Amino acid sequence: MVSKRLLSLCDDSKKWIAMTVLMNWISIICNIGIIVYIGNVVDKLVNNDFNINILTSAIFIIAMLGIRFTCNFLSTKFSSKSSTEVRKDLRSKIYKKLLDLGVNYKDTISTSSIVQISVDGVEALEIYFGRYLPQLFYSLLAPLTLFVVVAPISFKAAIVLLLCVPLI
Repeated sequence: MVSKRLLSLCDDSKKWIAMTVLMNWISIICNIGIIVYIGNVVDKLVNNDFNINILTSAIFIIAMLGIRFTCNFLSTKFSSKSSTEVRKDLRSKIYKKLLDLGVNYKDTISTSSIVQISVDGVEALEIYFGRYLPQLFYSLLAPLTLFVVVAPISFKAAIVLLLCVPLI
C-alpha cells in the first residue's frame, strides 16, 4: 500500500529522475572520453609518435569538460525539480486530507504528528526522490557503461569490474 503511494508520487517526477540519470550518464561518458583520449596521447608519446595536434587536443578536452560541467549542473537542477515536485504534491495531499477530516482532525491524528509528517516525513521523501532514486538507477547504468568501454580492451578486467563495481 505504501509502495503504491510512493509510485504515484514518483509518476509526477519520473521525467526529472530520468533526466538526472541521463545527465549523470552523459557526464561519465565525457569523463571516459577524456581518459581514453589522454591515454591515447600518452601511448603515442611512449611509442615516439609526436604527431599530436595540441590545438585539437585542447579543444577536445575543453569541449568534454564543458559538456561534463553542463551535465553536472543540469543533473543538480533536475534533481532539485524532482524533489520539489514531490514535496509540493505531498504537502498538498496532506493539506487536502486535513480539510477532508475537518475541524475534528484531532480525533484522528494529533497536531504534533501532522507537523512532524508534513515537515520531517516530506523532507525524507524529498531526499529519497531527489538523490536516492537517481543515484540508484545511475549505479546500475554506470557499471554497464564501464563494461562496454573496457570489454574491447580487456574482457577479463571488464567482467571483474562489472561484478565488483556494484559492491563498491
